[in-house]
Amino acid sequence: MSPEPVYQDWLAIYQSAEYADGLKRQIDLLDRVAEQLPEAVLTEMRRDFLISSYAELAFWDMGLKRKNWNGSDKDGELATY
Repeated sequence: MSPEPVYQDWLAIYQSAEYADGLKRQIDLLDRVAEQLPEAVLTEMRRDFLISSYAELAFWDMGLKRKNWNGSDKDGELATY
């Protein structure tokens, strides 16, 4: 856990029962809705999920590797993902 209180509070949210319960409700709702959707829409949803997951990974990886938003480091070298 981070030694910074602001980060401790933020990270604690993801460990809380309230967060887990809310997330489960959202997943259950999406599963119920998805059962009624045509395969073409589900394919688009899967694609969009993968794109957003990649963006999330790139965001955290950028911080870990200390890269700028455009993917370059302080010396202008581009990051590879």
